[in-house]
Amino acid sequence: MEYPECPICLDIYGINQEHIRAPKIIDCGHSLCKECLEGIIKKSESKFECPECKTQINNNDIKNFFTNMELIRIINSCFISRKKR
Repeated sequence: MEYPECPICLDIYGINQEHIRAPKIIDCGHSLCKECLEGIIKKSESKFECPECKTQINNNDIKNFFTNMELIRIINSCFISRKKR
């Protein structure tokens, strides 16, 4: 089974405990970890490109992007079922 990962840092969401890597949904519907999204926003002026689909995204404040709770639930269920083996 493949685990969803951030397309920028390639970390499986929530695995790297040194950083908050909660996946954030951007305007095109794809998810990036919070740390990578913040880095992109700091580097870009008014827009940035989604690393998945190349859609131009307006450089809004990170507060406008929501945590992808469905992705968190899927990841948690994968790790719980894997521990039961």
